[in-house]
Amino acid sequence: MRKRWSRRSADRQGGSFGPVPSDIDTPVPPAESDRGTPAGRARLLYERATEAYRDGDVAMVEQLADLIPEGPESEPYRTFARVQALEAHADDAAAAAVARAYLDRIGPSHSAWDTARALFGEVMVQALIMGTVPLADNLAAAEEALRKPGDSYRHPSGATIRLEAEDDEPLLMVLHGDTAKSVRAAKRLVDAEKRASRAGHADALCTYALCVCAAGDIDAARAALVDAERVLPGRPRIGATRTRIESSPAATIRLEDR
Repeated sequence: MRKRWSRRSADRQGGSFGPVPSDIDTPVPPAESDRGTPAGRARLLYERATEAYRDGDVAMVEQLADLIPEGPESEPYRTFARVQALEAHADDAAAAAVARAYLDRIGPSHSAWDTARALFGEVMVQALIMGTVPLADNLAAAEEALRKPGDSYRHPSGATIRLEAEDDEPLLMVLHGDTAKSVRAAKRLVDAEKRASRAGHADALCTYALCVCAAGDIDAARAALVDAERVLPGRPRIGATRTRIESSPAATIRLEDR
């Protein structure tokens, strides 16, 4: 969409699932006490996969995801790395399916629940905007996953008032029909990611392209993808986004006008 893998809202530094690797300046290896455990090894591989994702090394992300062993202790890391690998290939429907299946297997009491829930919401919104999954039911599921605990309140009448899902999701704004707001949010995302990583910057430009395309500016969308190619040439997300915007009404109407 893309928020960085490093800044998912549900991740907590030092939480029960451990710090998110790219939330910190340098990767933190597992503590000596868990270095030899399946979870410790899985976490180290996951951190390396996250760094490879941020560097745009799609092949390395996939290889590291395959190296994470199966088992209950390492399953969160293996699942999240698999989603990273699928996202790196712009296979959004498959990424959403893996994230959803993992959520279905665990419950709210699981230490990885908050991270998994936010992850599912993000990848599902991406799949929806790319047209790789149907809108029915999936949009509501994504919105529910992206809601924070404080996104609802009890009205004096007794009714529970639910607020919008996270207000910093440009592509969710597009799905809600608020294209002007989505463009502003996407610009902020590009500015933030420009200082973070090449992959984050390129993906943010793809998000911006989708938002301005939804607002009807196909020229700005195409220009954003040219910029994305300069940042990280050959990234699958860029090609998938180009295919999506060129099949949009903004592109087809322009062709008819010629």
